[in-house]
Amino acid sequence: MDAYVAIEQNRLKYLRLNKKELRADLYQGLQDAIAEGDNSIAAIGQRIILPSSFTVGPRHMVQNHQDAMVIYKWAHCPAVFVTFIYNPQWPEIKRALLLGQEPQDRPYLITQVFKIKLKELINDIHKNIF
Repeated sequence: MDAYVAIEQNRLKYLRLNKKELRADLYQGLQDAIAEGDNSIAAIGQRIILPSSFTVGPRHMVQNHQDAMVIYKWAHCPAVFVTFIYNPQWPEIKRALLLGQEPQDRPYLITQVFKIKLKELINDIHKNIF
């Protein structure tokens, strides 16, 4: 976990220190703030706009969503669109929690259980539908 945090910190530091090279001034969010009348520096604040290459940022999620919708359109409207989310009440998650822990305290555990359940769902779909 420490290594992950160190890597993310370095990525954020790079983005903060290299705003001019990344041309962050051209990002839409900042232009929108100015267009709405937030012209003062105090109103806008010290913004660091994350590019879509930063995998945890909202731009990355929006880009992935847009890519999925283009694939959806290209594939000529599939008959089924499945959304699969995790449930913090899954018994596998509850059993693995230590005393006093909440599911959000163990993101790695949630990720692993989610991957296992997603794999099961995909296998069920392949066996029973296709």
